[in-house]
Amino acid sequence: MSGLRSGQVAAAAGVNPQTLRYYERRGLLAEPDRSLGGHRLYPAETVTVVIAGTLHAAVKAGCDDLVECAGQPCCPIPFATIAPGGTCRPGHRHDRGPWAHRYGPRMTVVRSILLFVVAALFEIGGAWLIWQGWREHRGLWWIAAGVIALGAYGFVATFQPDPNFGRILAAYGGVFVAGSLAWGVIVDKFRPDRWDLIGAGICLIGVALIMYAPRSAGGS
Repeated sequence: MSGLRSGQVAAAAGVNPQTLRYYERRGLLAEPDRSLGGHRLYPAETVTVVIAGTLHAAVKAGCDDLVECAGQPCCPIPFATIAPGGTCRPGHRHDRGPWAHRYGPRMTVVRSILLFVVAALFEIGGAWLIWQGWREHRGLWWIAAGVIALGAYGFVATFQPDPNFGRILAAYGGVFVAGSLAWGVIVDKFRPDRWDLIGAGICLIGVALIMYAPRSAGGS
């Protein structure tokens, strides 16, 4: 099965990959085929459709051209980034997802961190409930609650602003390590040693680098 993946279409059209999801929800793009690995595969003409749709949005916003428009921070171009001075740049890729357009980069990072915390609570809490239900013989209701919590964790991860599954899960691994130690301290009165703390700190540095390091358009 052939076709262009969402990152390839976005790069060719000069937009954020989340713009493609926006156009799909609005009915401007048909639901694409999927590869065996679950990736979206768009036909080549999708690039033209996306460019035309973004140009139309720019014209409605009073933009002089596709690359720069003299607009306000509420410029309606889907997931455009706002350059200094309030200038919309729909052609500038900044893979922080739709929240960057609405709330700004700092709020996007805050929301991303909060989502990681919520995901950690669901996954670690779910695993702990299953542990208690099975290993501590507290019964099937504890196990069932744990399974539900683990399922909720999977959904929380989908709300992260970054569109790349691998990046989200890789970064979450570091959050899980630190969160598991914190859970042990709070719930089970576990006392981590300095190597536990150093290891958790290294993991959190990795999370910051993977998720929040500045990236150029070609490196996103």
